Amino acid sequence: MCYEPKVSGFWLRKGGRKSGSFNSDLRLIFVVSGEVMSDILSAKLETERRVIRIVSSYLSVDSQDVEFGLRLVEDLYVDSIGLVEIVMVLNESFGIELPEPGVRKWRTVGDVCWLVESVVDKVSC
Repeated sequence: MCYEPKVSGFWLRKGGRKSGSFNSDLRLIFVVSGEVMSDILSAKLETERRVIRIVSSYLSVDSQDVEFGLRLVEDLYVDSIGLVEIVMVLNESFGIELPEPGVRKWRTVGDVCWLVESVVDKVSC
């Protein structure tokens, strides 16, 4: 989902101590409306649930057994054909086209979720 956050305030903060030295850069911290942040988090969680459901369905395992940190090849034994099939199902399910360079970087379930979320966000803007 693409949102124009409603900024309700901001702070200008000087960087703090980092490993024994002072970080002198200034940081601008925005306070975003709680409503908008809640909607963004809800959409993100829903996308993650859908991705995990699709991956677990393809692998014929319970979705509660699929965690973000699990590695696709080493832990879930996804081969190259399986990866292509997962990409096809995700593309169809979300109405998106996952970019090949992004898919090549997938190592974990979390990587899959992150890429799908970022493509869905771009499409909805």
